[in-house]
Amino acid sequence: MAVATPPPAPAADRSWFGRRAEAGDLRLVFDPVDADREAAARCESDVFGERYGESRQLLDAFFAPHEAATTWLALVDAGGTAVASARLVLPSADPLNFDVCLSGAPWGMDPATAFAACGIDRGTTWDVASISVRRRSRGSGALWTAALCHGLFRVARENDVSATVAVLNEPARDLLDASGIVYATVPGASTRPFLGSPASTPVYAEMAALVSNQRRHFPEAHRLITLGSGLEGIQVPPAEGFRLRPRTSIDLRGSSSVSLRPRSLSGSWAG
Repeated sequence: MAVATPPPAPAADRSWFGRRAEAGDLRLVFDPVDADREAAARCESDVFGERYGESRQLLDAFFAPHEAATTWLALVDAGGTAVASARLVLPSADPLNFDVCLSGAPWGMDPATAFAACGIDRGTTWDVASISVRRRSRGSGALWTAALCHGLFRVARENDVSATVAVLNEPARDLLDASGIVYATVPGASTRPFLGSPASTPVYAEMAALVSNQRRHFPEAHRLITLGSGLEGIQVPPAEGFRLRPRTSIDLRGSSSVSLRPRSLSGSWAG
């Protein structure tokens, strides 16, 4: 599933920095339930409907096989509307949404071979299955994207996520690249039309290397997005707010059921 974000800003206004939200207007919510979960899903369907003409029914059917392993990150306003959201599919015995996308048209690749070529640990890799950011005036969408990315970095840190995979449309990938969130193309894959997007690419990132590269080469973006310095108008929860609620799934290695309660990170990567 392609990622839908606002188009890149003009060169003179390319960075996401210096923008502020009104205090208390927005809050980051991870692993939401009830109204917040529905708000996250509605944001996705509204954005993908506007950008690609995809209905809520189509999205629900597309993601249905992964529902048990799905959670969300959302940026919710005071009225309960999610202005940005990310659908995350956790590793389990079932294929990731990324696997389904990679193995089908237009790529037709073997997911196991692709993961091996990427050199990432399937058991600690999460699938960023969609990112949706509503269009708003005065550059709000750029700040919302930055806040959502900050949340994704916090989620990865608190849940021992070693890598993430996604299918990114190229304008979204350009925006992420410009802020130091650099994803590599899966070996053997190429940019192709996919599900309404004229140009999408299967990508992956090892989180420690991504953060290290951003810190060195994009220090301003690192302060805003990774460290969250400059998101004062957005309510960001403490560390425990980014930890996955306990749930049961099937272990990748066999039939025994295991808890998906995250381990505490002992510093395998840091901001």
